[in-house]
Amino acid sequence: MMSRSHKRFSVFEAWEAIFTVAVVLVTGFFILWFIIFFVEMTTTAHFSISLYNVFSFLPGVESVGEIAPGSDGGFDPSALAVISVFIIVVGAITFFGVWSYVQKRQQRRYEIEKAYEKEQKRRVEAKRKADKEREDAERKARDDRHYAEKREEERLENIKRLKEGISSNNRVLVDTDNRLVALVNEMNEHRQALNKHFDAPAYGPFWDEVEEVSDLAERVLWCFAHIHELHSTIESKRSELSELESPLALLDPTLTVIKTPDRDAEARSATNTMIQVSKIVYEAQRDPTFAMIAEQRRGANQISSAVRGLYSHTTDLRDKLENVSTKLQDHQKSLKELKEKKRGY
Repeated sequence: MMSRSHKRFSVFEAWEAIFTVAVVLVTGFFILWFIIFFVEMTTTAHFSISLYNVFSFLPGVESVGEIAPGSDGGFDPSALAVISVFIIVVGAITFFGVWSYVQKRQQRRYEIEKAYEKEQKRRVEAKRKADKEREDAERKARDDRHYAEKREEERLENIKRLKEGISSNNRVLVDTDNRLVALVNEMNEHRQALNKHFDAPAYGPFWDEVEEVSDLAERVLWCFAHIHELHSTIESKRSELSELESPLALLDPTLTVIKTPDRDAEARSATNTMIQVSKIVYEAQRDPTFAMIAEQRRGANQISSAVRGLYSHTTDLRDKLENVSTKLQDHQKSLKELKEKKRGY
């Protein structure tokens, strides 16, 4: 489709062509007339009265009578000079006028074309800039969307990992709790056997039971420590999970610390067992025969280590019992606060 500027160019060119042709025709007419006039003048001294009447307004051409034919009549040469000068002046003025007009038109057309080209370049540059800004905006939106999707995937992955970790730790917690109960019961059985061997007296079996009770006490301590560690780990994971999901989601039974039975009785039982065994071992060490058998059987260091372990484990059991009880109380308080928040919604 032709632009408005191009249409204006076509109109200007058409008018310039028409004007130029008209000027050329007029100028050509005057020049042709001058040539004919000059030829006629040089070939005869007489002209048509009609031609002289045309130039009667010029100096030297007063009337037709001045150049009427006759033996004494003739043409005044000054009239020819005046006519020639007039034609030359008219032609020069016409030529320079047309030339000036055409130059101005061409300059105007050049300026319009330059302005049009500049406008086209501006539009192209504006379009390129707009396209670039749109592409940058689309790229930024795409990057932001990709980043948001990636963050959401990471969040869901972390939620899944934390939930699986809580479930896994709860299973281990139950297993450790069951193992603790079994170990405490086994300690009581070995304590009873140890009493029988001391009363018998059965020296070798007695010291076997001492070593066994010491080993069981160490394993019981490990269970209490592991339960305490599991509680801390689960609470830590729950804290992380609360930052990724609503705190109310933590009321899900699968995401809470499994409430194991109160193991205060087992802890006290294990502690009492260790205290009783420690007293019996002390009595056995005072007995020469028990002491001699202890020296003879498998090295004194092993027996001494077991005996020292009895006293150490007794103190540690009391500390672990206090830590586990405190941890359970904190958990129950946290769970109660969450339930109160849920009722408030």
